[in-house]
Amino acid sequence: MNRFESQHTEWKESWRDDLLRWVCGFANAEGGRLEIGRNDKGEIVGLANASKLLEDLPNKIRDLLGILVAVNLHHADGKAWLAIEVDAYQGIQRIERYPVPDVALREAILNALVHRDYAVGAPVQIRVYEDRLKIWNPAVLPEGWTLENLLADHASTPYNPALFSITAS
Repeated sequence: MNRFESQHTEWKESWRDDLLRWVCGFANAEGGRLEIGRNDKGEIVGLANASKLLEDLPNKIRDLLGILVAVNLHHADGKAWLAIEVDAYQGIQRIERYPVPDVALREAILNALVHRDYAVGAPVQIRVYEDRLKIWNPAVLPEGWTLENLLADHASTPYNPALFSITAS
């Protein structure tokens, strides 16, 4: 077991939903391990709701981030703590029999992520059919917009400006 925090290991005393950022960061990098119930020194402080989190976290992470993680319950010195194991989810794999230019696929996926309403639990979905590709996110058009407005030239107003600024650079 790693006794130090690193780019692949992070310790937190309790779960807060903003820790989903760590899970996402690990998934977008080389993977990692988020240990809940440890203080900044790595000492096990315990987690009162460990059993409930053991049930809830895999579904929450799957529903909000669209990735699968292993959540493992551990005990030491009479204290429960959790380890969330996140694999790297890097790269886009293209299906050769469905010819979509990489640049078009990348742009469509980035648009689905940037314009997604993250307050809604449904993940971005990608479906491949024999004759088409569908990318869907749980967002709605701005008030007063029609499909005609969307297809015409218009300024981009992403739901997530911070995420947009990262993808635009």
